[in-house]
Amino acid sequence: MEGKKGWRKLLERYPAEIAIINRSHPVTAQLRKDPEWVYVYLDPVAFIFVRKTPAQENLLKNFAQKKLLPPRQPDVYFRG
Repeated sequence: MEGKKGWRKLLERYPAEIAIINRSHPVTAQLRKDPEWVYVYLDPVAFIFVRKTPAQENLLKNFAQKKLLPPRQPDVYFRG
């Protein structure tokens, strides 16, 4: 998926309800504009998007009520 024309057809062919995408990837901007997707998490490396589907309804409801939060911010993303 490159964020170019046809990216949505790829998601139709290979359906997904959750996507983890590098922040700098072009499709990130497309998913942020798409009303079918909600980003539920971001950090310096990636976004996590959840598709609005019946199966994800409870998760997105908890997110909207600020009940879906990580226990704490990680101290270090990459050791080394």
